[in-house]
Amino acid sequence: MRFPWQIYRNDPLWVPPLIRSQLRSLDPQRGTFFRYGDAALFIAVRDGRDVGRIAGWINHRSNEFLDEKAAGFGFFETFDDYEVARALLDATCDWAREQGMETVRGPFYFTMDDSPGVLIEGFDRPPVLMCGHSPPYYACLVERYGMTRYRDAYAYCADLTAFRGDVANLPPKILRVANVVLSSCWLCWRSSVGGG
Repeated sequence: MRFPWQIYRNDPLWVPPLIRSQLRSLDPQRGTFFRYGDAALFIAVRDGRDVGRIAGWINHRSNEFLDEKAAGFGFFETFDDYEVARALLDATCDWAREQGMETVRGPFYFTMDDSPGVLIEGFDRPPVLMCGHSPPYYACLVERYGMTRYRDAYAYCADLTAFRGDVANLPPKILRVANVVLSSCWLCWRSSVGGG
């Protein structure tokens, strides 16, 4: 669980995961994913030292709904070392093939909405909720392995100085969306705290 600290120790923008939460997610006895999925965890070791990790997984519920045979991989962390990345991806793809899967997508945790993908730009900005954060070399490692882009995800940053520092000066369309999000969040918070 602590291996990512080695990868991101010099990345001031990295937000560490909650170890207890990840342990629970990866525990077949407690993780909700295991009610409808299977996973295999792999760690790469060189000269007695951990040098990479990955989890391969299959969401049977999703496969049934989408009528496909797809596996995923996530919890992918490694140094800038293609041989390690290849060994991790090979282990995951071999496992998925043994389970009868035809496609492997990733990296993301157990759903495409949980820390999806690798960054291809924006390394100078803090991570965005529900977006992956990775070192610049991750995209090169997975592309070199032969993986191709499945879908793009975008995150935008608005510089409030362009709107004279006042949120009220944002374009009406953005304000409307922001207000819907804020009211939804307030309602969710209010109902979970106030019981109504």
